[in-house]
Amino acid sequence: MQDLAQRIRILEGFLSRRLVALYKISRLGAMHLLLPADSVMEALKRQAAIERILSYDEQSRQTMAAHYTDLRELQAQLMSQQEAKRLRVPSTNARRLPCTASAHTAKLSWPASEASRRSSGQPSRA
Repeated sequence: MQDLAQRIRILEGFLSRRLVALYKISRLGAMHLLLPADSVMEALKRQAAIERILSYDEQSRQTMAAHYTDLRELQAQLMSQQEAKRLRVPSTNARRLPCTASAHTAKLSWPASEASRRSSGQPSRA
């Protein structure tokens, strides 16, 4: 899971830089890249290069989306495993709670029963 998160961070960094470059190109226009060509053949080569770059960027975006999906699935599996484990093994607090509650009730009722014994003249427990 750590490896997958690391790959996502690397792809995010790469794609954020590519997105900035794409924004700059679209702001200036594709003609800005094609017009300086000395010949029609060079302009076609530049256009093909731009298309390859955009295709690679799209593949990278799809890869990152797949990694995100895989990471979400792994997190969901981990959460379900932890929940199943939690349900299988009751916590130590849950096992102690009834004892603590009965001890607490005994402590609360002891002063009242002691006071009633004293008033009736019976010897105290202490």
